[in-house]
Amino acid sequence: MDLSNKEEPLPPGSSLFEILHRTTLVFLEEMMDQLDRWTYERRFHSYRVSVLALEVGKRMSLPSHRLMTLRAGALLHDIGKVRIDQEILNKPGPLDVVEWKAMKEHPAHGSAILSRIPTLAFAKDVVYQHHERWNGTGYPHGLKESEILIESRIFGVVDSYDAMVSRRSYNIPQSHGEALDEIGQNKRVLFDPDVVDAFLGIPKRFFEQLESLQSHTRFIQDSFDPQEYLALLIPLGQHSEEK
Repeated sequence: MDLSNKEEPLPPGSSLFEILHRTTLVFLEEMMDQLDRWTYERRFHSYRVSVLALEVGKRMSLPSHRLMTLRAGALLHDIGKVRIDQEILNKPGPLDVVEWKAMKEHPAHGSAILSRIPTLAFAKDVVYQHHERWNGTGYPHGLKESEILIESRIFGVVDSYDAMVSRRSYNIPQSHGEALDEIGQNKRVLFDPDVVDAFLGIPKRFFEQLESLQSHTRFIQDSFDPQEYLALLIPLGQHSEEK
């Protein structure tokens, strides 16, 4: 199934879950396209942090349903930015107090968007908490330590790393080694120590291979395995039947 080209019809007899899976993939592609156009950032960032977060989750032996939640939450973490003014998103320089307050609302916006989409709502809490920090200095609620979902604690590390090594309008990129040093220095400060240990255990060659994601046209569909996705949606179907 190639979602980058003309859609092929689903075969006769496709189950409801197959239809939901296909519909969700198409919708995800559209959401990412809209985010690309609104923020002027290519989805490569979302792809990278999704892959890195999944690798950390595997190293921490998260069960499959939490790995899927982590992967989806990482991919969609910035979707709330579609509700932030473009002048704020693309300002070449530091934000003022009012602008920063508006920017800090994007996790809540993202969670609100996903909560309205039953087939993606399972990722809303990861998106909502993705800027919370181990010592309680994050936002939107200043959660700390185990109050933060493990998926969001993982995402916080990989997103911080990617922000440090990426060239953006407001920073000078650091080297891979410099970024790892900073992550290590913030162990038990901004970041969960167990997550940091798992992240620092990833070999450098894994990071180097992330560059290939720039040309990965099937990333979203390859990331949402039908069986794993079905396992997340079964409780939704059971709930509907009970009604």
